[in-house]
Amino acid sequence: MSGIVLALNRAISKPKTFYWLFGTIVVLHLFIFIQYPFADGTSIFTSFGERAKSVLPYVLLITLLPAIHNRLDKIKPKVVNAVSLVFIALCLVYQIAGISGQAWSTVAFSGLLILLLYNNILARYTISSTIAFVFSFMIVWFGWVIFEIIFQTGLWFYHPIIYNGVFTNYLNVMVKMIQWLIPTALFMFAVMREKKEIIPYFKRTDYRSFTFLVLLCTIATTIWFYNDMLIPLPVGDDGIMYLTEINYFTQNHLWFSISRLSQISIMSAFAVLFFKRKEAN
Repeated sequence: MSGIVLALNRAISKPKTFYWLFGTIVVLHLFIFIQYPFADGTSIFTSFGERAKSVLPYVLLITLLPAIHNRLDKIKPKVVNAVSLVFIALCLVYQIAGISGQAWSTVAFSGLLILLLYNNILARYTISSTIAFVFSFMIVWFGWVIFEIIFQTGLWFYHPIIYNGVFTNYLNVMVKMIQWLIPTALFMFAVMREKKEIIPYFKRTDYRSFTFLVLLCTIATTIWFYNDMLIPLPVGDDGIMYLTEINYFTQNHLWFSISRLSQISIMSAFAVLFFKRKEAN
């Protein structure tokens, strides 16, 4: 057991470890984990996830208070990295085991993107470890909600039965998306107002990276939508959700991977704005 802990400590002390893991998870997420965990009825993970999406970003606003983040800063970054990596590994195990309730490979991808940004920020600025972690979470969360808006809009045009064909239902979902963005905007504004050097500035390389990823998302989304927007859990004419059959090396596999490309490119686009910032004084 001590050998495992020692190996983990060595791994998380090397920044390249996170980049290799990130690249591996991107490949797995895009091309390998195409079987969507599904079960009839509502899973406990689904219920918890939906509540967390609406509550957690607001709860995290309290970490802006010095009394809160100073206490939490006692948790060392190595511990944060280790616990996060265990959580990501658990997500991958759940994905492989087909545990229903969440898109586990998406959660794993998001978690590692948060870790990359978190460690990048800590390496470049004198900043609270807690604030750096929550700030990283909020940026990735922002990118995910933007994708969710794209996804829900596509559902209205290509799978309106999911909204029972009622435009008001679609609008209600958009209101929820805005509610999810509010704490993100508040937190990011507060941190960048306090730590102005962390504000993105468009050096040529950063501009190119951001533009490339947004363009990649646009192209992937266009192809995905043009081919009738394949989704893993559509609703049939009987109003019951079912699982789309997606086998490897089929056309459905291609469309599903393209949809995933749309997702990860827009999420990464917002994160990349906060990478490679200037060194803090």
